[in-house]
Amino acid sequence: MDTQIAFDIACAARILAFEGLSVLVAGHLSVGVDGQMYVNRFGPSFSRVTPDDIILVDYDGNVVEGEGYTNDTIRLHGVLHRMVPEARVLIHTHPRSVVTLSSFRILPEIYDQESCFLAGDIAIYDEDYEGLAGTEDRIGPMAEVLRKARNLIMPNHGALTSGDNLAGATVRMILMENIARRYLEVSQTKATLGKTPQAISSDVAIQTRKELEGLKAEGLVWQDYIKRLGFDQPDGFR
Repeated sequence: MDTQIAFDIACAARILAFEGLSVLVAGHLSVGVDGQMYVNRFGPSFSRVTPDDIILVDYDGNVVEGEGYTNDTIRLHGVLHRMVPEARVLIHTHPRSVVTLSSFRILPEIYDQESCFLAGDIAIYDEDYEGLAGTEDRIGPMAEVLRKARNLIMPNHGALTSGDNLAGATVRMILMENIARRYLEVSQTKATLGKTPQAISSDVAIQTRKELEGLKAEGLVWQDYIKRLGFDQPDGFR
């Protein structure tokens, strides 16, 4: 068992819970390693996950190391890891505002600087909801979209972020919900004021994203969460 990966997954789950981005016991975080993946076991909500709740499974969800099991929805992660190997990290959960927008198949416009972190890097996996997805034929089209954008809105379902490290994927999940929330707030204010809001243009937003990425801010935000929530302390996961 890679204790650092287990620690990082537990931190990511707790950070998402702190931001209110979890629903009951739904959602998975996975890190692919050599044809297998570390995941949070099925059972504990994100707010209770500890490093001991992380298990190593194959891409079909069969336990290789650790105590516990996963439900069948982990196959979504397995298929995506297999089909999109550059997506070493996958985070899937059900943020409230993202789910609301997903019901309308809306890709939110960008209205603030922080949202520029995801400019040009969000896509909608546009399909009719047909229940839990766990087979390659169902997930294959999603993999095609994931190759073009690291952050997906899943219709009537939730959100998925990907990347090569947990810090980036976690921060971008938080930003996904913030972008959706801001879009809904602006839309409501538009109706109240009867005025048209001014979004940031696509070209400017993408250029700003490149500048923000140069600051390596995602790693700094991650470390701030670790210290602020006390996960760097011996009793951090009490």
